[in-house]
Amino acid sequence: MSSEHRFRRRAEAAAWLALAALALVSRFAGLDHRAMSHDESLHAYYSARYLETGEFRHDPLLHGPLLFHGQALVYALVGVDDRTSRLLPAATGVLLVLAPWLFRRELGRIGALAAAALLLLSPAVLFYSRYLRNDVWCALFALLWARALLDYRARGEPATLPRLAAAMALSFAAKEIAFLTGAGFGAWCLLAAHSERRRGDASGAARWLDLAWFQLALVAPYLSALGVAASGRDPADFDAPGAAASAALWGLGLGAAGLAAALARTRSHPGPRRAMLRGFAGFWALLLALYTSLGTRIPGGVASGVAGSLGYWLAQHGVERGGQPVYFYALLSAIYEPLLWALSLAAVWPIVRFAGAATRPARATLPARRVEVARFLAFWCAAAWLGYSWAGERMPWLLVHIMVPSALLAGTALDRWLPRLLSGLRAATVGGAAAALAVAALLAADLVARRPLAPAGTLRTILLAGVSIAAAAAVGRVWRDGGHRRAARCLLAALLGAWCLLGARTALRAAFPHGDLAVETLVYAHGTPDLKPALAALEAFSRARAGGLDVDLAYDLETSWPLAWYLRRFPRARGFHGAPADAELAQPALVVAAEHDAAAREHLACSHDRLPFRFVWWPLDGYRRWTTADLAALGTASGWRALVGFWFFREIPDLVTEPWPLRREAVLYLSRAPAPCPAPTPELSPALAAAPTPPS
Repeated sequence: MSSEHRFRRRAEAAAWLALAALALVSRFAGLDHRAMSHDESLHAYYSARYLETGEFRHDPLLHGPLLFHGQALVYALVGVDDRTSRLLPAATGVLLVLAPWLFRRELGRIGALAAAALLLLSPAVLFYSRYLRNDVWCALFALLWARALLDYRARGEPATLPRLAAAMALSFAAKEIAFLTGAGFGAWCLLAAHSERRRGDASGAARWLDLAWFQLALVAPYLSALGVAASGRDPADFDAPGAAASAALWGLGLGAAGLAAALARTRSHPGPRRAMLRGFAGFWALLLALYTSLGTRIPGGVASGVAGSLGYWLAQHGVERGGQPVYFYALLSAIYEPLLWALSLAAVWPIVRFAGAATRPARATLPARRVEVARFLAFWCAAAWLGYSWAGERMPWLLVHIMVPSALLAGTALDRWLPRLLSGLRAATVGGAAAALAVAALLAADLVARRPLAPAGTLRTILLAGVSIAAAAAVGRVWRDGGHRRAARCLLAALLGAWCLLGARTALRAAFPHGDLAVETLVYAHGTPDLKPALAALEAFSRARAGGLDVDLAYDLETSWPLAWYLRRFPRARGFHGAPADAELAQPALVVAAEHDAAAREHLACSHDRLPFRFVWWPLDGYRRWTTADLAALGTASGWRALVGFWFFREIPDLVTEPWPLRREAVLYLSRAPAPCPAPTPELSPALAAAPTPPS
């Protein structure tokens, strides 16, 4: 091995170690600095309850059972609190950043590193790697699923099929979006088989068809939801008499038919047949164990898992939870992922160039294997965009499943572009120019948005001119030493670096200082910064009055999520529905939703301290009701200032006329020693009346 080759290998290893270190810090730092969101509290509460009681009931409303079993294990090992609740997603987020290493043969060594860096800097991937949801798990399992597909196509080894079945089983056990992933991968297998048959590659076409049939066989029992519905039953009614038997009969029949069809393709090849049988058995052994809570809920788990997983979400498609428009993910990606979106679109160009290689062979600059994988990634991206935009439920965390294949697709292009851009350029020069361009962009945005907290206009202008001159000087020096082509490469590399710096700023700001502020569109149905101070006041009151957390406490069930997660620590906490009755008003501590506060305030004004707080809120969503006049207003000078102020600084524009933040409010009452009745408190505290101003 030559010294140059050893140096490159060591540099590559060092780059991967640096990415791993940055992923560890960014995913694990300050996991408990914000309160739980609505969904996080549900997942954490039922996982902790599973650990305490040994009882868990699978319900597709809360998605797959893997999260609850895995989280209960984490709680058993390291305890139960906000930080430990997010350890497993954070660890998965680190693995997700490093997952492109598995694709370095197809992406190229530089392309794999670039894809990993894009995942590291992705605001959506970072935010939801610090969030107790299943999405980073599903993204990682989808990459393992894709890796198994490509390996079987490349080598045709039967041992790959059980690995494929394992990745699919974990995906379906995590979340039902695996149906969309499977539909996309299955469609690709059929299209690739047809394409390779036309090119005369019979063995390649046969392998793609083997994969298509095997995947269909694995998921065939889930189609029992359609059979149950056709027989007049509701597949989402898991507890109905005979629901489990109906799901089991349909599942067995469809599973046997699908497996028989897959095995029929490999009649003359005993290796793949045995591998398919092992994969099918392992797939359903794992899923049934999780659906039935390790065998403790066999009838109900079979009904909810086999028939309900697909049946429930087919019914939810028409409900359209969240009510977001079809362009929701395009809007989110424009706010958070413009670089990744642009790079993935640009990466399609080499594939187009390769398509003309039959008539102009000189244009085929990529190996056929890499082009095939690039086409697969492009198809995966397109299928994800279309599938998630079509699905009725559109939520910000689903953006992760679009950005992950986009990062790999961008890596295929960056593997070719980065060496050309950086050839003969000094890293210090490019880095300095990139930093100067990023600062110049921020200062220019500062000028456009006319931010009141910024320095005076003259100083801003001087700073903008200074950093712009610094960037121009760096590029000019390269031009003087190496000509205009090298200067152009330096400028392009600096622009790419500046975009990365701005993307890192967006990601870190969303995950840390803005992690629970509704100025971020990713912060959806999230606990507010008021929650922890209010709970700290309640805990201090309880310890002073009862010597621990045993104070008598009544809480409005309208505030259950995320409050139920925190109030579980108070053994004498009791929930109630509607306005508080005399029994609840007699408690020393009371939490009541704002809409039920009138009766409590009338009875407790003289005997209790009143602490209003916001317990959950949502970001702006007025774009759902945009009219032509609203769009025209964005094209004006004030509209541009508003857009720039929001995009760069998350300042809520004056153009917003809707109430903001969209929030749910509650009031905490804590009894005090008898005293004269004080003057009435304001309807809303200053903290409740105005949303916190985020740091810039």
